[in-house]
Amino acid sequence: MCSSCAPAIYSFHVAPNRICAGDQVTLDWSASKAGTISATPEQPTPGKVPAKGSASVVPTASARYHLEVKNLWGSAARDNDVELLAGRTLAIGNSVADPAHPASCTERTLAVVALAPSDAWSAHAVVGDVTTLTEDRHRYQIEHAGVRLDLAPGETSSAFRGKPVSGEWALSLTLLDGETCGTRSIPLNLGIQLVAACGKEAP
Repeated sequence: MCSSCAPAIYSFHVAPNRICAGDQVTLDWSASKAGTISATPEQPTPGKVPAKGSASVVPTASARYHLEVKNLWGSAARDNDVELLAGRTLAIGNSVADPAHPASCTERTLAVVALAPSDAWSAHAVVGDVTTLTEDRHRYQIEHAGVRLDLAPGETSSAFRGKPVSGEWALSLTLLDGETCGTRSIPLNLGIQLVAACGKEAP
């Protein structure tokens, strides 16, 4: 048995992976040998592929793209999901421990920056309504695309309707009684949920 002879996948990326109907998605990969890219449910794929390369596809539905390489000593596989936006409710948020966007905490306010990367989201994806996450009892202050919003727990707002989803979302919340900066009592994550649509008209 030659354990070092088993094939390997070094990278497999899909971008963007949150798309609108008709969007082109780029698959790029690097592996130790040629392989096959498939999709579930069935979607356009490049099929048999060389060890390294890229290809463009236009998915017609949400799907999981699967890269697999095999030889006599074994196999390797990786998956990437593509999500077709059609009034889907999605979360936008970030951890207070994210080193790329450090959280700030004052006496009564905890704040983070959540990034919706432009290379992950369709350029046609826009915001519908926004609301707080289920069972989140905090009041949020939200800034995105030049709009500011104060959002109470359980409230739904259309303040960001038609704005692009991608970009920075500045999220801050008012700490509850018993939550104190610098202790484990503060929330570990800040987040909201939004309805994502495609085109200029949001749901």
